[in-house]
Amino acid sequence: MINPQNVMEILTNLFSNHLTLTSSPSNTRRDEEVAKMLFENVESILNSTSYSIENHHTLDHDADIELIDKEPNSKLNNDSDEFNDSDEFNDNDNLFNNDNLHDIDYNNEYDKENISQQQFSLEYMKQVVDFYDEKDKNTGKRKHSFHATQRRFKRVKYDIYISRFRQYIEAKGTKKQKLNQINSFVYESFENARQQLLSVHDIDLKRWGLQKAAELNDNTFVAGDSWITSFKKQHNIVSRKITKLVTKRDINNNYMINKSAEDFVADVQKILSDYHPDYILNTDQSGLQLEMFSNRTLSYQGEKLTLAAVRSINNTTHSYTVQPLISMSGSLVGPLFLCLKEESGRLGEYVKKNLFKPPNIVLTCSKSGKLTSSLVEYWRDHVFKPVIGKKKCLLLSDCWKAQGADEIYNTLTNIKRLEIPKKTTSIIQPLDVYFNRQYKVIARKLYDYVRLYNIDINLAQRNNIIMMNSLIYNQLSSKSFNRMIQYAWYKSGYLKTDPGTFNNVKQVCFKLVDNSCSVFNCNKTTFINCSWCEKSLCFVHFFVDFHIH
Repeated sequence: MINPQNVMEILTNLFSNHLTLTSSPSNTRRDEEVAKMLFENVESILNSTSYSIENHHTLDHDADIELIDKEPNSKLNNDSDEFNDSDEFNDNDNLFNNDNLHDIDYNNEYDKENISQQQFSLEYMKQVVDFYDEKDKNTGKRKHSFHATQRRFKRVKYDIYISRFRQYIEAKGTKKQKLNQINSFVYESFENARQQLLSVHDIDLKRWGLQKAAELNDNTFVAGDSWITSFKKQHNIVSRKITKLVTKRDINNNYMINKSAEDFVADVQKILSDYHPDYILNTDQSGLQLEMFSNRTLSYQGEKLTLAAVRSINNTTHSYTVQPLISMSGSLVGPLFLCLKEESGRLGEYVKKNLFKPPNIVLTCSKSGKLTSSLVEYWRDHVFKPVIGKKKCLLLSDCWKAQGADEIYNTLTNIKRLEIPKKTTSIIQPLDVYFNRQYKVIARKLYDYVRLYNIDINLAQRNNIIMMNSLIYNQLSSKSFNRMIQYAWYKSGYLKTDPGTFNNVKQVCFKLVDNSCSVFNCNKTTFINCSWCEKSLCFVHFFVDFHIH
């Protein structure tokens, strides 16, 4: 027969001898619940005729081990040799840092998900396992416990990570890591093929993906259509029509061109600090047709032939030349050099008498409308020298023979001219890289507007050409385009620092802020926004009235 009084005294002694007791001013709800549970259990035992005690095990979070670790004298199992092999171990390490302790039935999928969410790299996992498996050279036993490994690699929370890491290393990474490796391999293969100008199709992406998956022993990767679509979207890859065929010789030449461009830019950058940005200059000739037209138009979807009307087909095949000068500081320098196309190659006295003469144009002419060596000398004397004076200047210009003659610059001792290598101007000449296209935007807008609204003005006529180019040059001389011009230098590789956000010609001049002209009592539709005064101007008040600043 069990005596309740004896049980209570023995239980009290056990509490006093084995637990640290502290008093509190009042009983908590939890205290009352535990006491009630103990009472009910003892009462059940006292009222029963027989009883037995059974131990049950359950799955729980790995954090419960922290409670066990507080009992340094516990013996959970005898298979502790794996950890009792190094002087680095302390008592706590001996008991609870072995693989057998964690042979409890973990939910494997939860562990995999938990570990993969940490985004461990394959290299990191190898470092952890190599450190954990390191052997003592003298004893041949493991040097580091799990606690030592955990102290070294803070992101390793539980020793189940070690076994998972082993699995991932053997499998050459997690599923996500393998997919990343596959994607990287496929993209590198794609880039290599396109750099050689080779054709690539969806099936080639699939082949590369499956090839890499086989190397990684990934039998789950199938390179399906959804993966192809996602891959192309991620890397901005689309199917494009081939517009030109080249040979391997052309590819090799392209490599040499790019190499020549890179070397030239690198050489220029070495001496840029010797010059003020206002006097680091680039000049280039640009041809404009006597009648310009847009290459694109809104039209009907599905039409087989899209046509555009011009006033003279002949004028679209003949051109004149403009030669601007821009600085690295982002400004247009001096007046615009304009070479007209004249059948006789010169301007007669009557023509000169009636010429429109704006202040920002230096005018000349030739039979072809293109420059000659003598006209380059004329540009040097009437445009370049007056604006440079005695300033130390660096001039970049292309390798056109007439422009590169030594005698043109021999007398300019304060000028250092560097010749941009042949066939590289499209990638390293600032004017070609960005500025010239912006110049032609305004010109095309003028021609399109005159045709669309049937304005009785012939823009191919001599004075109208002069007036138009004077207005365009004046608009681009505004501070609104300083960053745009600097960007041309940056994109060419000479400026190392991005000049920042800027607005191009369309954004500044052809964004219709007001639909009506800003001039008093003018109700005509806006043609352009002035980059200087920001007024909205109709065609008449911009072109006919010659709106210049």
